[in-house]
Amino acid sequence: MNILTPTREIHAIISESKEIVAEKKVMGNTDDLLYHLTHNVNNFKNVNGRINSGYNENGLLIAVSVSPYSKTFIQNIERGILPVVKALLKKRYLTYSSCEGHCIYSRRFVGVAFSSEKDRDNFVCAFTPLKYWGITVKCFDRVCNSYFSMSKDGTRVVKERLTEETAEYISQDGRFLSKKQKEIETFNVLFHRNYTQYFFCELIILDEAMIEKYKGLSKIKCIGLWCYKAIGWDYITQKVVKVIEGKSFNKYRY
Repeated sequence: MNILTPTREIHAIISESKEIVAEKKVMGNTDDLLYHLTHNVNNFKNVNGRINSGYNENGLLIAVSVSPYSKTFIQNIERGILPVVKALLKKRYLTYSSCEGHCIYSRRFVGVAFSSEKDRDNFVCAFTPLKYWGITVKCFDRVCNSYFSMSKDGTRVVKERLTEETAEYISQDGRFLSKKQKEIETFNVLFHRNYTQYFFCELIILDEAMIEKYKGLSKIKCIGLWCYKAIGWDYITQKVVKVIEGKSFNKYRY
């Protein structure tokens, strides 16, 4: 799921480079908008079981990152990954994104945020000794793909995608923030924190990358592999849940 993309509930107006997501008369400032998007706006469940906000005009899947402190947080989590998310929440971990996986070429994962690199490393190490095939943890220093700011005329809030071409410093309410600093502010609203830095990782169960080498297989073998993944997803997921619920798996200290 992308970070803070608009949904039908706020009637996003999409242009080529920017998306107007709310009028100023609805939200007083950017932080108010971020809080609204992460606490009051929900994704919706499709007939195929996927939970998201649909697609934008460019065909890209969009979804809202709902705060774990939102009253409707659980209804935004897909069934297959829900046990892992619940187990992490009980241990006080901060999750920002998840997906149950929907085909042989997709993955099941949950994104977790930390205030220090040491805490993230401890989390990764807890899964390193596991002998179950298909469990991986990938680390990231930045995950946000967009930021919000007031329009020049001060009448609305606009959303602009962060790309490698985006200037390193972006103007926000008369201040200049790096992309990393803006991301920190966003997650502080999401998590009710006041961190000065964030580190991220994705706990992945049967990554899509592991399927790449099987693309040349016959149809029968592909069907067999799909069946294994369909069954293995839930089996390995339960193993991961037991690890997190275990006494040796430390609670997140903040």
